[in-house]
Amino acid sequence: MKSVRRSRTALIVLLVGALAAMLAACSAPRTSAPETTDPGSSPQSPEDYAWSRVTNQYPDAQRPEVDVVRVVTPSEWAPAVVACLAEDGFEAEALADGGIRSEVTGEQGEAYAIAYYTCTIRYPIDPKYLQPLNDDQLAVLYAYTRDVLAPCLESFGLVVPDAPTLEVFVENKGVAAWNVYADVPTKVTSDEMWQEISAKCPQYPPDLFG
Repeated sequence: MKSVRRSRTALIVLLVGALAAMLAACSAPRTSAPETTDPGSSPQSPEDYAWSRVTNQYPDAQRPEVDVVRVVTPSEWAPAVVACLAEDGFEAEALADGGIRSEVTGEQGEAYAIAYYTCTIRYPIDPKYLQPLNDDQLAVLYAYTRDVLAPCLESFGLVVPDAPTLEVFVENKGVAAWNVYADVPTKVTSDEMWQEISAKCPQYPPDLFG
């Protein structure tokens, strides 16, 4: 029996001031974002947190020793992990939303979970993308959201709340003041639609981190 597993980088977290790798998987079809937990909010290290996601499903799994190969940008993360999984014999696909999709049989579940853990530790996201956005970055994000992202979402028939002032946006660190994705869960009816929106309406500007 096959299941479709998904993991993705939570790009929308940028709107609240941080970007984190999402270490989650769920069964298809998916019409809402999978559960997220910020490893930085836990007393566990990111590596221990990632391994706990494996042992939650497979308590007897043996943890491998893993070295970092290189740190990556958010856009590099999924392709790097997909290539790494391929080395372990697992076919996977990097998606437009920054996530990963792979078909795994029930017998392969534990091996895949360990391989996925290994690959995410080998290719962690550069810590600079995990830091809260400063005021200058928030101003760049505000302009992009107002001038590019909001019109793009509206082209899909999504309702975008009116923009606050820049001052309010900065003071509230982004999404707390202006959640342009608020209408997405009520409109997205398939993973294909979500991927199309993700491809055409990137959630953050390419120059946000310089």
